[in-house]
Amino acid sequence: MADNFVQNIYEKLFGRNASEKSVEVLDGPLERSESYNEAFELWKASPKAEEILQSISNVFWNVRRDIAYSPGLFSFGSPQANGFYFNTKLGISELGFSFLLDAFRDSVVEMGYSIYTSDKKYVEVPAGIQRIDKHYLKPMNAAEQSDVYDQKYGNVLLELYSLNEEAQYLKCMVSVYSDRKFAEALPFEQFAEVLFKSS
Repeated sequence: MADNFVQNIYEKLFGRNASEKSVEVLDGPLERSESYNEAFELWKASPKAEEILQSISNVFWNVRRDIAYSPGLFSFGSPQANGFYFNTKLGISELGFSFLLDAFRDSVVEMGYSIYTSDKKYVEVPAGIQRIDKHYLKPMNAAEQSDVYDQKYGNVLLELYSLNEEAQYLKCMVSVYSDRKFAEALPFEQFAEVLFKSS
């Protein structure tokens, strides 16, 4: 089965008969090698990681507060969902995007969340093969005496989009429950402050 997966990716990257072209989706768990994990831990503890996070944070708050426009970061908000995404125009390296995806995951876990799923997906698009690495996290909660659940900030979706194995952008989206069974979500701005400080 693994050989079929690799063969399918190979054919999508390097071509096949035009008559056979169709949109296909291939997915599986997002797994990291031991060498990646070692490099990631070194990166997290490095001044470079702190510098990158501070830079993203500065751009985010300028955009969020309408102080300045940036072609490298976009913020969005609604009563049900808030988030942001940033792209290669911020000057982040290929590996830096993967490290940031996992650093954000770790920060959200420290906020009292558990990883619901971590996976990767390959999709054929007109420009080639799009890969989406995803972490989806939900709050670890227990019903209070009033039977109302603490949703914290809401559910958190982290996705890294790549095209032909080159990073394009990283997205963070927080979706809230409006159901009466859940307490009101904490402010997204507070989530962002904790995310950038803890990562």
